Amino acid sequence: MNGILLFSSFVLGIGVVLLIIGCDKTSINEGMNLSNVTRTTVQIIGIIFTVLGSITFFYSVYRQFIHEHKKKYKDDDVK
Repeated sequence: MNGILLFSSFVLGIGVVLLIIGCDKTSINEGMNLSNVTRTTVQIIGIIFTVLGSITFFYSVYRQFIHEHKKKYKDDDVK
């Protein structure tokens, strides 16, 4: 379970950094000459990574909560 959390937080971090690079037009991109197509591509990849990382993170936390609930209440069905 810790591997999934580590992977999802890594993907989420990469996605956020790509979104910042794609959206920022001043200090970070001062040395980079990104065209509009490249900027849009970086933003799309950043959005995909951010969504994928956040969904994976929330799903793994949800599974851990369900697992702990089943351990605590063995006779109770979680629906």
